[in-house]
Amino acid sequence: GLITSTDRISRISWKRPALVIASALLYIFLISRVGFPASTFVLMAILFGLLIRVKRRRWLSVFICSAATAVAAWLVFSIGLRVPFP
Repeated sequence: GLITSTDRISRISWKRPALVIASALLYIFLISRVGFPASTFVLMAILFGLLIRVKRRRWLSVFICSAATAVAAWLVFSIGLRVPFP
């Protein structure tokens, strides 16, 4: 029914959602200090790391995908849409 047991709610792992929220807040903090490409790289590295449950051999993939995402986003906004960044 509509009423669920509190045991189910207490068993939910809040670690990953909290890390996603914290990384978004970190992104907001970093974007004005280090710029769009660097802060986007950091955000994507954290999110990709959470997504694939990183093992030692996978960090290279995380960094490559993060760099590619940051460069692609910069190209779209800066070159394609001509949006100036601080």
